[in-house]
Amino acid sequence: MECSICGAYIEVDARNCAGCGAPADDRAASGERSECALCEEILWSLAEKCVHCGGKGYPALRPRLGDKSLGAPESEVNA
Repeated sequence: MECSICGAYIEVDARNCAGCGAPADDRAASGERSECALCEEILWSLAEKCVHCGGKGYPALRPRLGDKSLGAPESEVNA
């Protein structure tokens, strides 16, 4: 099956897309495409961690579309 976020092929038994981290089921439709501020790769906008570089929280993950938060709490930001 093809990922609705990044277009990568998703294996039948996979739980998440290896290309962007989006869930392999219908939950992916609730998010949009975003990009990591560290490596600039495409990922699911509701991802908590970049599947490409491992960056977590803000500023690695730009503020999520439709979400008014400023990112992860200070304790969750990469050093």
